[in-house]
Amino acid sequence: MKIKKIWSNIIFFFPFQLLFVHFKRNQILLLFWVILIAIINNDIAVSYGIPLLFHVPEYLGKVNFWSYFILGNLIGSFIIAYNISSYIVNAYLFPFIITTPHPFAKYTLNNFIIPLIFIILYIYKSAEIQANSEFLTSRQISYNIAGFLSGITLFIGLSFSYFFSTNKDIFKFIGLSKKKFDEKKISKPLKKLLYKDMKWKIDKSPQENKGMWRVKTYLNTPFTIKLARNFGHYKQDMVQKVLQQNHYNGAFYSISIIIILIVLGFFKENQYFTIPAAASITIIFTIFMLMFSAMHSVLKEWSFSFFILAILLVNYFSSLFFFDHSNSAYGLKYSKVIEQKEIDKKIQKNNYNDDIKSTTEILNKWKEKNRIDKKKWKKPKIVFICSSGGGLKASIWTYYSISVIDSLLKGKLLKHTFLITGASGGMLGAAYLRELYLQYVNNEIDSYYNDSLLNNLSKDLLNPIAFSAVVSDWFWQIQKFKYKGEYYYKDRAYSFEKKLNKNTHNILDKRIIDYKKAESEAIIPMLILSPTIINNGGKLIISPQNVSYLCSKNKFYSNRNYYNIEFRKKYKNYNADNLRFTTAIRMNASFPYISPIINLPGDLKVMDAGLNDNFGLSTAIEFVYHFRNWIEKNTDGVIFLQISEKAALYKPKDNLFNKIFNPVESIVKNYFNFQQINNEKHLKYNSYLKSKIHYINLNLMGDDKEIALSWHLTKKEKKAIIESINYKENKKSIEKLIKLLSN
Repeated sequence: MKIKKIWSNIIFFFPFQLLFVHFKRNQILLLFWVILIAIINNDIAVSYGIPLLFHVPEYLGKVNFWSYFILGNLIGSFIIAYNISSYIVNAYLFPFIITTPHPFAKYTLNNFIIPLIFIILYIYKSAEIQANSEFLTSRQISYNIAGFLSGITLFIGLSFSYFFSTNKDIFKFIGLSKKKFDEKKISKPLKKLLYKDMKWKIDKSPQENKGMWRVKTYLNTPFTIKLARNFGHYKQDMVQKVLQQNHYNGAFYSISIIIILIVLGFFKENQYFTIPAAASITIIFTIFMLMFSAMHSVLKEWSFSFFILAILLVNYFSSLFFFDHSNSAYGLKYSKVIEQKEIDKKIQKNNYNDDIKSTTEILNKWKEKNRIDKKKWKKPKIVFICSSGGGLKASIWTYYSISVIDSLLKGKLLKHTFLITGASGGMLGAAYLRELYLQYVNNEIDSYYNDSLLNNLSKDLLNPIAFSAVVSDWFWQIQKFKYKGEYYYKDRAYSFEKKLNKNTHNILDKRIIDYKKAESEAIIPMLILSPTIINNGGKLIISPQNVSYLCSKNKFYSNRNYYNIEFRKKYKNYNADNLRFTTAIRMNASFPYISPIINLPGDLKVMDAGLNDNFGLSTAIEFVYHFRNWIEKNTDGVIFLQISEKAALYKPKDNLFNKIFNPVESIVKNYFNFQQINNEKHLKYNSYLKSKIHYINLNLMGDDKEIALSWHLTKKEKKAIIESINYKENKKSIEKLIKLLSN
């Protein structure tokens, strides 16, 4: 009997009852916590670096007390939203709390189990990551954790001291007395809603402290337990009125969150308002939590069905012109209306022979520049650099590996390189290095590779993207900016480009046409960007040169529905030459959801080049095919320098769920591997080029764990990228390349 009584006291302890009610009735509320805890515990989104955004938040380029303090504030906001939602949905099941002073405060105190588990797990995991990935001392870690806890404590403390003291304070906050508020038209539907809600809860709530959700004891303070009092002698309408006192507060809290987001949207370009990406993610969770409680207040058991309906309605209205704020390619003249069919007819005639001739002239200039002996002609080897995608890690790896080899060869690598192709982050690193090389050749800088330049490239790009997504992109877009006489919306794509230009001191803030002369004179390598055309799976070929030969029908593709499109010819009348170069890079690196899909004039939509070819090798191979005769006659062979990441071995787990999902998961995991295998086969088995082909691969290799596919990296990840150059396989590749270019 004694054991039964102890067990009964445990089961009917208010914190445990609240935990049980969440598992039985509030799975959507639990879902938000499950996702957050899974992120913190490195169970989901590890490959994309999402857990690291929480473990080591960055603010103003630093991981410190203030970055953790800001994240703590937003976690505190999420905890309050969770308690408001839980109170609105569940409080009617536990009427005994009206016998306590400040019912909402008591409810929140007893609803501590899940938030406490999250906070403890977060502190443990964050401290571990700070030590291992950011190389912080115990003192720095303690200071950061103190910032996190201070942020949570401050937000929750302010919420309780002001918002949830009395309803009277809330009315004062909005500048009205309760009497004046009742006179306002807005109060009538709100009163009607609350009345219906109360009536429903009176019918469903227990009449006394018995049954499934009875409570024997509860936390009176964090350190004292008290017996729950009986409430059967109170009238039910009075009980629910007392419980409903905090509904006004919850409503105004929700409205305050929305107002704050709107205000922040106007200041998103101010660096001090660009909060850590993890804090922005937490805001999204907070909003969804509050939306759930609002829907439940109105719709009760119909909440989930309405949620699905709301998604369908949003999907429908998003296609209407007054809601459609699709991302644009900055520099193009969208306001111009042109009969696209006429342009396409001219493109189909194209200028294949003229474009072959103009590129051959560039090749001839490249040949003259690479004469090894002016008196006795010796053919040089021609280099094609193919850089794979992979976010910021690919940018750093491409820039650093080319820099190291070029320095060892005393400038010969870039001098021998004719074309650079690739995807996503790799092309960002290549474009950055090429611009610095151009400035070096023009005597504008002393060096095009050093630690300072590398540090600029490796700075965070994710915080402004996440913040913009939260305060504007997913809800509303208001602000616009002007570029080359045209207006475009300020969305997360704009934030990405602005931060990229700031990090790199605006050296890439040019038009694509600004590189035409330097490429035409073979001063710098040609660089071709090739974002994927969603409409047909082909490539949108972006280059300041005329390259229609990469879009002509040939042995590389015979499917009439699959074809490449030359950007400058198709959009000539839309001011194609004015396309911002950073926009072209972004189009080539528009990873799904992180960067928006780009809508071009007409019907074309484009996104990340990696969907078609993450390695850029297919474009380089096709280029070589068209100029095979010139290459055979004028060079001593072709070097394909592939800069990529070593593919991780896929190891499926042997359980029931994995057996079901392994076929799909293996395709996703090996998607880029399939591309690489097909590219290498094409390179190996095609005999259109008699000259010797050398394929050299430089692999990025993490140490013990995979480096995140993200626009934000930790110190440990950056260190692993730099150290990859010293791996045995890479050293052999570098030695081979040096030998080839030294002969």
